[in-house]
Amino acid sequence: MKRIIISIAVAMMAAISYNVQAQSLTDLLKGTKAGNVVDAVTTAVGVATNTVSLPGTWIYKGAAVDLQSGNTLSSLAGTAVSSGVETKINNAFEKVGIKEGAVKFVFNDGMSFTCTIFGKTLNGTWKHNAEENKLTLQFGQTMKYLSMTGYTKATATGMEVLFDANRFLSFLKTVMSVVGKSSTTVSAISGISNSYDGMRLGYKLEKQ
Repeated sequence: MKRIIISIAVAMMAAISYNVQAQSLTDLLKGTKAGNVVDAVTTAVGVATNTVSLPGTWIYKGAAVDLQSGNTLSSLAGTAVSSGVETKINNAFEKVGIKEGAVKFVFNDGMSFTCTIFGKTLNGTWKHNAEENKLTLQFGQTMKYLSMTGYTKATATGMEVLFDANRFLSFLKTVMSVVGKSSTTVSAISGISNSYDGMRLGYKLEKQ
């Protein structure tokens, strides 16, 4: 008899626990579209989603590397492959002065931005498609009106901005030409990027 009572009590507790969890999940997803379910859940448990609020001052923390498959941006951060590539590129960047704190972006609410690199401040305008995480930077006359479109990706400490490797290296060559620096290092990085199909390069940035 006692065993029957205990079994009934356990079943009742399990049912109550299930109902509470189901209700919590229902409340969490109420008014949420199917495509945003993951964002809703991760936000609720305190994990950052991929949404980036761009306006503000961002400081360079290191090179960002991403290897993609097809048209999908597939992050391999943390793997031995990407870590090794990041280390090589960071070492190459540091040789020409691109190191932590040496690059700064200021994105203004009016869609203008400044980029300080090699001690020179470059101006332009920005456009961010939050749904697709696409960022377009349109530089001014100093940079020969160079336009770059890349991807933003939220991280635990800020964000990564990634561009097609060839496009990013072309940007660096133009900057070095403007400030009177040799582009030998860019050629070395180009050799690295050519070893990986679909490679994207960019910045790891942290908001001040």
